Amino acid sequence: MASVLLVDGDQNTVLTYRTVLKRGGHRVSVASTFEDAIRLFDTEGADAIVANMDTPGKSSMEFVKLIRQQSPATGIIVMTGVGNERNGIQAMKSGADVFVRKSDIQSEELILLVEKAIEKSKLQTEITLRTRLASMPDGFNDIIGEDSHLLEVLKVARKVAPTDLTILITGESGTGKKLLAQVLHASSSRRSGPFVPIHCAALPKASQESELFGHLKGAFAGAETHKKGFFEEASGGTIFLDEIAELESTVQFKLLRFLQEHTIVRIGDSNPIPLDIRVICASSKDLKMLIGEKKFREDLYYCINAITLALPPLRDRRGDIPALSQNFVERYGGQFGRFTLRFSREAIERLTTYDWPGNIRELQNVIERSVLRSDSDEVGTSHLPKEVMESGSTVAELSGDSPTLQELERRYILGTLRDCRGNKGLICERLGISTTTLWRKLKVYGESEKRLNPG
Repeated sequence: MASVLLVDGDQNTVLTYRTVLKRGGHRVSVASTFEDAIRLFDTEGADAIVANMDTPGKSSMEFVKLIRQQSPATGIIVMTGVGNERNGIQAMKSGADVFVRKSDIQSEELILLVEKAIEKSKLQTEITLRTRLASMPDGFNDIIGEDSHLLEVLKVARKVAPTDLTILITGESGTGKKLLAQVLHASSSRRSGPFVPIHCAALPKASQESELFGHLKGAFAGAETHKKGFFEEASGGTIFLDEIAELESTVQFKLLRFLQEHTIVRIGDSNPIPLDIRVICASSKDLKMLIGEKKFREDLYYCINAITLALPPLRDRRGDIPALSQNFVERYGGQFGRFTLRFSREAIERLTTYDWPGNIRELQNVIERSVLRSDSDEVGTSHLPKEVMESGSTVAELSGDSPTLQELERRYILGTLRDCRGNKGLICERLGISTTTLWRKLKVYGESEKRLNPG
């Protein structure tokens, strides 16, 4: 259903056109003057406008110019009576899309004109959105990895980021679900609005509903003031509900109602509050299994997983560990002014063969501790924690990805090449090798030297 603003002082015309447009499935607002039309447009907006240029009041040309300035995408159809065609021509020069004589419009033609205007509006809105997004920094560059499974997830994520689709992110604890949610928000048209992350498991069971949806003063014992919930705080932006399976059943129902109606009701209140929010959910638990155990609502599950993004565990993307490790060692090394800090080959091999039950979060914590223990420009195996060094896994014993030391070096160098965006000087500095050595290795790897920038 699209919204159409009909501007005409002739009540017979209004009655006829409104009936035709409603029959076509559109929502119709009516204004008898241009002043009323501007007020309606400011409060309700419109996908298309059908305006009689002979309507009394404010200049019809000023009206068209004002609408076009406020909303370049809105389709504007203007019409005039016989003998007043000049008004229609001037309206076209002012920004109208279509001009027709009022006497020539039949019911079927009116529907066709409006639907074409709506299609134009949608196309223009999409173009505007894509142009705006193209000028934004691509937050997906913050996600490090070349694993094929991860890249497929990111491919889908890029497509849905500009939309308002509700998204479910799944994956083990520590796989980067919150980071992906932040990137989705930063890559959307809501990026100027708030991003409100909520860890549902951290909310006390008894106060989940109040924390999320708010309450009125006196709604329950201890409610001494009115309180806005996290949903109202996220208005105009994105709310991220991490570990959604931890929500109580009553709160699950209120979330379902919000997703269906886009309104919330504070505890102790009966008045719905409309909110414009995108919802991203995440879970490290198997929600389908919880549905079978009657611990999660089946209707809510099908409502939140319009799109599911399943992040792989770190043990299934071992080839990304060298690049991730170097990223973290540079971050923590930089905090202490040790900008040339790097891993030894033996340390990288050990990090790659460890299973990482805590995934990327555990890797990050391990590297932070290792940097603190190192007193040179190299983080070696002696600086790694006991649990990593005593892991029984070896490269040869790993099922699935079984890289040799040479393959680990290749991935590490190519990962550094990508992270440094081809900056020759920075790449050589981080790797501790000469330009000649870098060129030689790229040739062996079948990589073009054209990927290198002066630096």
